[in-house]
Amino acid sequence: MSELPDAEHLLTLLAVAEAGNESAAAELLGVGQSSVSRRLAALQQRSAAQLTQRTAAGTRLTPAGAALLPYAREVREALRSAARLLGPADGIPLRVSLGVSPHLLPRLAGALAGAGSAAEPLELQVSEAGSTDLLAAVRAGRLGAALTLWAPAGTEPGLSAARLGSDRAVLVAPPGHAAVANGRPDPAALRDARLLLPGASTLTERGRAFAREAGVGEARLVELSGPAAVRSAVLAGEGVGVTLASYVAAEVAAGWLAQAPARLEAVSGASGAAGVAVAPRGAEAPERTGADADRLGVWLLVADVVPEEAARRLTELVRAATEASEPR
Repeated sequence: MSELPDAEHLLTLLAVAEAGNESAAAELLGVGQSSVSRRLAALQQRSAAQLTQRTAAGTRLTPAGAALLPYAREVREALRSAARLLGPADGIPLRVSLGVSPHLLPRLAGALAGAGSAAEPLELQVSEAGSTDLLAAVRAGRLGAALTLWAPAGTEPGLSAARLGSDRAVLVAPPGHAAVANGRPDPAALRDARLLLPGASTLTERGRAFAREAGVGEARLVELSGPAAVRSAVLAGEGVGVTLASYVAAEVAAGWLAQAPARLEAVSGASGAAGVAVAPRGAEAPERTGADADRLGVWLLVADVVPEEAARRLTELVRAATEASEPR
């Protein structure tokens, strides 16, 4: 079957197209850059037309190279299907590349770090990125799973989404600040304060919606580089922050920060418990109102290529960790 292109060479071309350059493609594939170059050269030898072109920004595919991408994706999907059928081999540890939202990492770091020594061990390669970037990485095959504050709406082939818990969006400020006095947000005080948001994230979108509801002007909103930057700025007295209750639980318990729910009013009798529910594949968390308006889901997104046993162990690990740390 020497007349057939090498599947590894096609997958390397696909990795270059998705990563943008040979160095990033090598990291994605877990090989050296020289291996990527050799594979591309071998594939090029089979083609009369140029497949790639080096530019100042990296390596881009020519029209002839781009024409091979649909077939490369079919090869990748076929191999993923075969992997699901084969399952893990005896003696080979179950591994999952897992991306985690920076908002959730402090809450779940202990459980993730102990995954390898758990009763049902799981070897995790953990990285950190925003929820939107994590979803894109799972879709592209760069990650096997992701823990996010958001999941895509609708059915999506090759991806499952489970809502394993929740967290609460809160306003945080130094103790005694009028904006969070008595554990309730004060719209009048908020309109005179700087509202600090954690950059591009689901939580920032929730914070902006709250600001509009509270009548806080756009000029008062400040986007920082992430939840750690928000926490540091609030501790320094630079404004009122929007973050997750779990992210600042230690500072609130120590009396360094005060918090209030990021909602203006609660509906009497509404339940604040999110429970642990498995959503239909790709289902997005429904909009919440009243007492649950400040609650965000903790979602586990898993690519179907992840072995079923690994997905089960990861789900149970995250479920136990979220149940043990669910903000009330």
